[in-house]
Amino acid sequence: MPPPDRPIIAKRVLAWYRRHGRMLPWRGETDPYRILVSEVMLQQTQVDRVIPFYERFLERFPTVEALAGASAADVIRLWGGLGYNRRALFLQKTAQAVVARGGWPKDVDGLQELPGVGPYTSRALAVFAFGARLSVLDVNVRRWVQRVVFGPEWGRAAKDDAALQDAADALVPRGSYDWNQAIMDFGSAVCTAKRPACVSCPLATVCKARPAIERKGMEITASRRKKVVPFKESQRYVRGLVLMLLRERPSLAVPALLTSLQQRDRGITELRVVKALTGLAADGLISMERGRIKLP
Repeated sequence: MPPPDRPIIAKRVLAWYRRHGRMLPWRGETDPYRILVSEVMLQQTQVDRVIPFYERFLERFPTVEALAGASAADVIRLWGGLGYNRRALFLQKTAQAVVARGGWPKDVDGLQELPGVGPYTSRALAVFAFGARLSVLDVNVRRWVQRVVFGPEWGRAAKDDAALQDAADALVPRGSYDWNQAIMDFGSAVCTAKRPACVSCPLATVCKARPAIERKGMEITASRRKKVVPFKESQRYVRGLVLMLLRERPSLAVPALLTSLQQRDRGITELRVVKALTGLAADGLISMERGRIKLP
């Protein structure tokens, strides 16, 4: 059942979006391939960093068929610098599955059957490419729904994905494309995690969290911080350096690779390199043969 404030919420958020929405190269796009590229790149990467990679990637692979028919090595090379390189292979496997089946499924269930496409991405494709009247729950939208709809009860709601999704879907007005883009921007710019702009928020009179935020200050948005491992101490750092070297050379012997890595950073041990190579091989990002490694 839609909440009674839905028309007010929709009107105010969309009015805010018309004034403050970001201009992004994938906004207004309805080609499922281009939407998929943007969604995969935006996973764990900030918007500003994604834009040049998105444009360069589509220039090289303009269609789903072009990506499906490319070599994995070419895809990984072009992905260089974006990070989380497994996303490149997942993206290509999805493209290959689409080509193999002769086209795109158009509903959430069918889209989620594609390799590498989870609940979030399937909903994004269904909404932005095929017009489904659903909500796409990224981290900013989740937080926004928890606050506006559930208020002080959002602690329990945060643990119930089905309840959050139902509440978000009930808010969707006609024109789900613009609505989803609007609440993503609204959550990232106004209803932020640490310092929500409640004073200037157009939803202040209908937000169920507003009284609690005013009463408790920022305690309501506080969360436990996980211990962060410095990037240079992470395996992701070593994996990235390995792939960077392989993008520059056809192949490398393992001893030469180790030497090159330690010349760049003396803190990289042989054990860290072995773990990195094992993980990269398991993920299909490199191949190893007769003591030499290369892109697949």
